Amino acid sequence: MKNICLFILLAVFVSNCKDETVNPLAETKIYFKGIAETDVKGWQITLDNTDWKTNDTWVKQEFDLFKASYQSGCVQSFKNEIAAYPNPGTGFFSLQLSKLASTRVEFRLVDENFQTLISSDTLTNSSIHFDIRDFGIKDTLRLYYRFIENNCEFRGHGDILIH
Repeated sequence: MKNICLFILLAVFVSNCKDETVNPLAETKIYFKGIAETDVKGWQITLDNTDWKTNDTWVKQEFDLFKASYQSGCVQSFKNEIAAYPNPGTGFFSLQLSKLASTRVEFRLVDENFQTLISSDTLTNSSIHFDIRDFGIKDTLRLYYRFIENNCEFRGHGDILIH
C-alpha cells in the first residue's frame, strides 16, 4: 500500500513538472491599464511604454478583431506614428497619424469586453475625430490599429480613458 501511494504521488509530481509551451495566440485575459496622457493640442504629458507603438505582439483575441492578416517582421519604410488626444477626455478625442500617403490604417476601438465600438479598414487620412459621448462610457477603451504598407502590417494599441 505504501508503494502504491508513493507511486501515485510521484506520478502527480512528474505530470505537473512537464515542460509547457506557451501559445501566443491562445486566449488570455487582457487588462486595459495605464494611458499616455496628452493635452487638448496633442502634447504628451506622460508616457505609457506599451501604448502607441507599432511592434505589438498580439494574442488570438486581438488578432480576431481583424479579418485578414499580413506579413509581420517587415522593415518599415517610414516611422509610422499614432497618438490620441486629449487623453483622458470626456468622449471627444482625435487621432493624429504620421505615415506615408500610401499607408493604410485599420483600427478597432473596443471596450474591456472586446466589444467593437468603432472600426475602420480604410483610414488614409492623417487625422480623424471621434465623438463617443452618446455611448455613455466612462471607462478605459483600447484602440487596436495596424499600419499596412504593401503586404506588411505594423500593429499596436493605445488606451484611452473616458471620464
